[in-house]
Amino acid sequence: MSEERLDDMVTRVLTSWIKFGQNLKGPDAYPPTNLHSFDKSLDQNVNVQSNHAELIREIGAASIILLKNINNILPLQIEHLKTVAIIGENATAPGELNGCADHGCISGTVAQGWGSGTSNFPYLVDPLSAIQNKLRNKNVKIIAHLENKNLELAQVTSESADISIVFVMSNSGEN
Repeated sequence: MSEERLDDMVTRVLTSWIKFGQNLKGPDAYPPTNLHSFDKSLDQNVNVQSNHAELIREIGAASIILLKNINNILPLQIEHLKTVAIIGENATAPGELNGCADHGCISGTVAQGWGSGTSNFPYLVDPLSAIQNKLRNKNVKIIAHLENKNLELAQVTSESADISIVFVMSNSGEN
C-alpha cells in the first residue's frame, strides 16, 4: 500500500473524529460502540428506532421490488383474478426471525444482506403473508409452490393460475 493511500485513509478517519471534538473530550463523552455482529452474546441493546417504523416500512416496500411491467399488468386488477400462484421459498417467513448469527443464512425471506452492517428485525412481514392479507375476503384462491428445487412443479403451479408471482433472491455480505 502506498503512503499516499494510507494517508488518505487516516485522514478520512481522523477528520470526523477531530470535527466532532472527540480528541478533546474524555473517554466517557461518547456512548460505547456495539461492533459485535459476529458474536451476538457481546451485543449491547441500543434502540435506534425511535418512531421511525413508518418511514422504514415505506422505504422498504418501495425498494424491495424489481419488476418489469410488461403489458401494463401492474397494478394487479384483483377483481379480475380467480387464482394467484406464489412461487419460490423467498416468499415465506424465515424459520426464526433474527435466527441466523449475522443474517448470513438463507431461510425464507432474505430482507437484508449479512455481516457487520446488519441489525435485528423487530418484525418482518413476508411476501406470502402480505399477499394473503391483501387478498383476504376478495374471493381469490392462492396456490403456492414454496421451494426452489422442483422447477417442474413450480411450472405446473404457475400454469394453473391466472397470474404467478415469483420470489427470487440474491444474498450478499462479507466473507
